[in-house]
Amino acid sequence: GVEGDSEYVAANDNNMDITKGVTINGPIRITGDNIYATNNVDFNTSSTSNADILFKGQGYVVMDSNVDFTTNGGDVILWGNTVNTTTGTDNNEVDLRSTNKVFTSGGKIVLAGGLDSDNDGIPDGYSYRSYDNSIRATDLGANVSLDSGGGDIILRGRGGGVGVGFSGSGTSIDSGTGTIAIDGISTTNIGVWFGGSVAINSDSNANTAISINGNTSSSYGVFADSSVSDLLIQSTSNTDNTGDIIITGSGADIGIGFDNFNSGYKTQILTVKGDITLNGEGTGERAIWTHTDA
Repeated sequence: GVEGDSEYVAANDNNMDITKGVTINGPIRITGDNIYATNNVDFNTSSTSNADILFKGQGYVVMDSNVDFTTNGGDVILWGNTVNTTTGTDNNEVDLRSTNKVFTSGGKIVLAGGLDSDNDGIPDGYSYRSYDNSIRATDLGANVSLDSGGGDIILRGRGGGVGVGFSGSGTSIDSGTGTIAIDGISTTNIGVWFGGSVAINSDSNANTAISINGNTSSSYGVFADSSVSDLLIQSTSNTDNTGDIIITGSGADIGIGFDNFNSGYKTQILTVKGDITLNGEGTGERAIWTHTDA
């Protein structure tokens, strides 16, 4: 169901294929089984303060290229896997295919799934994808931009393949004074995978501004592969003892890895006032592993 110009049906379990955008003076809420928006459609509630955009699917929530979201303080929540699948063959991913722009001017940006354990209207679990292929459980394609302007940004995914994946170059995540939390779990692949150049920035003065957690029972917990020419993870809080960056990876092979093999490629993890902590658990000497230029 769609809330806005038509009656909102929270229990709707039909597939929702969206071919036209919505600009409205109020919130947008779309529920269904699988939810798909074709390329070049936009969703905009910015004429009203704090008007949320919620896409809530029992199955997958997939936005094709150039599908953009704009709010004025409202949250943007892409919530897949409301049935809370954690094993099996379902594919209930949350996917921004490419060149998607999300601007919330203070609202949260959430790509996740599962249940709402604390009844705050935000998923507390994970999107899920069983297949180990080129689509990740939570997937950000090339040139995707998440800009919350002070709202928290949350990405969570789990499954047989990559849990949270940055599948293309030119992706940026900027939370302003909000925090950033990325959490990926995999059984046969990488927990959190950087497959292209990515910039992640938070100005938050919380104790922890950016947390990245990747866990797998197979290969690598958190990994940036050799095609990543630039990976920037930075906290810019100017308040003493705030703005920490914590990266935790656990894998059967590498806990945390930065494969900066090519000349000139680099990984930068930077804070102004906060601590940087890398917690790696892997095999032998590969708990934390890097090639050159890190």
